[in-house]
Amino acid sequence: IPLNDEKVFKFLSSGKTMAVFQLESSGMRDLIKRLKPTKFEEITALLALYRPGPLNSGMHDEFVDRKHGKSPVTYPHKLLEEVLEETYGVIVYQEQVMEAARVLAGFSLGQADILRRAMGKKKKEEMEEQREIFVKGCENNNIPPKNAEQIFDLINQFAEYGFNKSHSAAYALISYQTAYLKTYYPEHFMAAVLSSELGNTDKIHALIQECARMKINVLNPNIQTSKKRFIVNKDGDIEYGLGAVKGVADAFIDHVCSNRNKSQFKDLWNFSKKVDIETSEIVNSQISMAVNAFLWRASLDTVSFIPVNTADPIGGFISTDWYVDPENPSERIKLNVYVKDRRLRADALTVNVFREIKISDEWVKADVNPDTPRLVEASILTKARELRIGSLGNS
Repeated sequence: IPLNDEKVFKFLSSGKTMAVFQLESSGMRDLIKRLKPTKFEEITALLALYRPGPLNSGMHDEFVDRKHGKSPVTYPHKLLEEVLEETYGVIVYQEQVMEAARVLAGFSLGQADILRRAMGKKKKEEMEEQREIFVKGCENNNIPPKNAEQIFDLINQFAEYGFNKSHSAAYALISYQTAYLKTYYPEHFMAAVLSSELGNTDKIHALIQECARMKINVLNPNIQTSKKRFIVNKDGDIEYGLGAVKGVADAFIDHVCSNRNKSQFKDLWNFSKKVDIETSEIVNSQISMAVNAFLWRASLDTVSFIPVNTADPIGGFISTDWYVDPENPSERIKLNVYVKDRRLRADALTVNVFREIKISDEWVKADVNPDTPRLVEASILTKARELRIGSLGNS
């Protein structure tokens, strides 16, 4: 991919870099908005500067101000202009320390590396030895000893925080590549990032919020279409990865997908017969995946079920409230549901449906419509997360 894409740099300058490698922390986002990088080398410098040493010394502020002309770009010596031009006269990298010693004092690469290490270790005797060699070498370039001493001190000051450029450049390349993908393939990029965080609930939540900001639709878990990982469907929406549903084992996901590949689930009863649900602790998560698979047109939002005590040792649950059809406010329903089997087998359900219509501000009992079986089935599924099936054994 091209490393000079204007659209990518515009995106980076916005600071909306969540999920972009090395550029997603709040501090880094603030710095990159101030810097507004326009070339790859500035991303490299940004990563080298965003460390405790340079941040505490104010090098990052100096770099930003010099880029935008708020501070003049100066060089310790005119011979160093070529060495430091890329970083606006600020010594950012260890390689620049070595090159400065080579250009000013005629150091070989091996000698320059010894100088770099000496400056890093801050050993007084070794530093004095290197200072003497540096000052003598500078005389060959007609640099007076006093100026050479000053340049050495300045280089030493920056060298304390110098970072390895090759390391920073390698990181910057990945940063740029991920920024490129987020810029041009946002849905697929976010699906991949979400899939990399399947076991991290907090991170998944933050990434889904980022998708919302990007106007990318992340669908709810759906046993008809979802897979283990987050994927992009033909409509450009992200299908929720079943592997991110808490308490759901990979074996169960494979089981669901295997059955679904043979034939789609027709309804709740068909799902419950095909899929082996044995462990009460994870039934809640398993059934919640069906939420979007068989929705009733009213899309009931708050179906709430509570456990009830009965003579049945296995127990059951019952609904407690009326729910109004948002598309038809003059009609409401109430479901009384009793389950005899914690595995939610189709033949173990007993359902009673009550329907009322509103006449002159009063609710009047009405006959159950002929679509009741489907309505009941979908209503149970709509908020299956709240069924608390895991509590049935304690009823």
